[in-house]
Amino acid sequence: MMSALKSGSVRIAAGLAALALLAACGGGETAPVSNFKPVPVTPVLGDTPQGAATATVELVEYASLTCSHCRDFARQVYPRLKREYIDAGKLRYVYRDMSIDPQAFDVTLATLTRCKGPELHHTLVDEMFGNFANIMESAQKGEAAGVLAGIVAKHGMTWDEAVTCMDHTPAIREAIEKFGMQGETELKAADPTVQGRRTPTIFVNGKLVSDISYEGVKAAIEAQLNLGAAPATPATETPTPAPTPAQ
Repeated sequence: MMSALKSGSVRIAAGLAALALLAACGGGETAPVSNFKPVPVTPVLGDTPQGAATATVELVEYASLTCSHCRDFARQVYPRLKREYIDAGKLRYVYRDMSIDPQAFDVTLATLTRCKGPELHHTLVDEMFGNFANIMESAQKGEAAGVLAGIVAKHGMTWDEAVTCMDHTPAIREAIEKFGMQGETELKAADPTVQGRRTPTIFVNGKLVSDISYEGVKAAIEAQLNLGAAPATPATETPTPAPTPAQ
């Protein structure tokens, strides 16, 4: 999948540029890219935590929007964690971008999720993973721009806003790369055998979770929730008094 994405990166960029041109001229005759004027946007440059601020357990996920394993975690594990722990006020969840694609298509996707304020960030991350197959297949054909335009429009983002974030707001890409470098550093410190980046990378209260199945992550969360709990006292039987000797 990733090799196909690499080979199609030029077509992806061309499709995005073409759609930007159309947006700049209102869908009429093609206008020079320089005619495009950035519009006001509300970029998300930091964390957008979910869950109670008072939660004693924090889960940090480093993920790439072109990573199929991250998609699986987002569709199969995260919803269960949200129901059982995040919504219950037991867990604070933080999603951070970690680019693994040399062509940086995952950075482009992450840039769109961080374009229109913190309230929409997780919604757009979920949309990207929910449309993973469609996005990847369209990328191979050089048609990703149309798919992405439909996704952001569904949530009230204009293509002018999207182009402003992708091409005229370098602070977003800088923030994404900063997250990736931070995750890479933390991963290397936790497991020196790891070379480079690995997604998804999950930390629970700063501890690397090697088993990222629901059961594995749940066990890591429960272990932190139960820190300091008094160990169970083994049950003891009351000794039976010795029989009194007959007089």
